[in-house]
Amino acid sequence: MTTAGSATSSSNNIKEALGLPTPSLIAFLLGIGCFLAAISLGMIYTVKNFADFQALQLWRLQWLLGQWRRLSRACSLKERASKATRE
Repeated sequence: MTTAGSATSSSNNIKEALGLPTPSLIAFLLGIGCFLAAISLGMIYTVKNFADFQALQLWRLQWLLGQWRRLSRACSLKERASKATRE
């Protein structure tokens, strides 16, 4: 089996396990990436003063809002796909 074939079967396994259509899966994975970015900001950047702390918190807030937006989009795409298959 080629590498591309194993990557395709791996993504199909994730897709089936989560029960998400492809657009929802992409939005879900982007949301998880935003969440991980928000968590890792504290490990990457050090706070030296209050202004740094505020900037870091604002950056985390932006990443978490991005995560919320992507996950809500994944849910709406899943609902739309499930309605289309019922009809």
